[in-house]
Amino acid sequence: MNKPLHEFLLYLEYEKLYSPRTVESYRIDATLFHDFLARKGILFDDVTVQDIRDFLEEEIASGLSKATLRRRVVALRRYYAFLVGAKYVSINPFVFVDAPKASIRYPKILSQDQIEDLLNEEKFAQYYLSERDEAIIFTLATTGIRVSELTNLKLQDIDFESRILHIFGKGNKERLVPFSKKCRERLEYYIKEFRPLLISKCKVQPSNVVFLSFRGRPLEPRSVEFILKKYEKKTNHFFDLHPHKLRHSFATALLERGADLRLIQELLGHESINTTQIYTHVSKKILMEQYRTFHPRAKKKH
Repeated sequence: MNKPLHEFLLYLEYEKLYSPRTVESYRIDATLFHDFLARKGILFDDVTVQDIRDFLEEEIASGLSKATLRRRVVALRRYYAFLVGAKYVSINPFVFVDAPKASIRYPKILSQDQIEDLLNEEKFAQYYLSERDEAIIFTLATTGIRVSELTNLKLQDIDFESRILHIFGKGNKERLVPFSKKCRERLEYYIKEFRPLLISKCKVQPSNVVFLSFRGRPLEPRSVEFILKKYEKKTNHFFDLHPHKLRHSFATALLERGADLRLIQELLGHESINTTQIYTHVSKKILMEQYRTFHPRAKKKH
């Protein structure tokens, strides 16, 4: 790995506080571009717009999707912005190149009837770990936090009296997220009655992470995805549950009930309002589907 790239990755990790997964993504993108430059005999400080276009054409020919290519261009633009600031290069050639427009992929969501059915206590199945799983689902469905934020949630991050979660999201930025009374009930019961049983199964120093595995260790995000699938089988709820689907459903429900887009942005922890605006499209899509379904003349040909 060359020195400028190494310094860039350290900058992302220790100054921007990006997650290891995000840092690795930047490393892969920058390494691929450096490999391209090496094959073409181009110095990284002599890159032209045409060189970038040649690189993009190669990537497209390899079958790369527009969405991935767009993300790669954005990552390399940030990389070269760092190189300019560090005096390794004089200009950032990526500012003169537009990232390919990717087709809009609307997030999949659950309807409010499905959410209510999912959280219907009469349908909860009693099985070992069900108290933990119910607390996880209530937390995800009623707060909209990311699965990584759920697995990193600490006991001291929960204010039960005010019903507020102190969430540390991307870049370790803190935000406050409220949760419902029903969610408080599930969390309190799990933490007081069931979590100690999980801790007792762990032979190492107990963790202050809220959600633990059956061995008493902190859960991984992938484990939460597995838990949701298992919960569906146990309760006969087949909604194709996924942490992102619960997050998207939470945001869409707020928007449909008149919540301000800036509020939703704050609750979700989006850095840009543009990311949040996808839910305005989702809401319009739902509106049109409802119109076509129920309006007596919506499907009639004129």
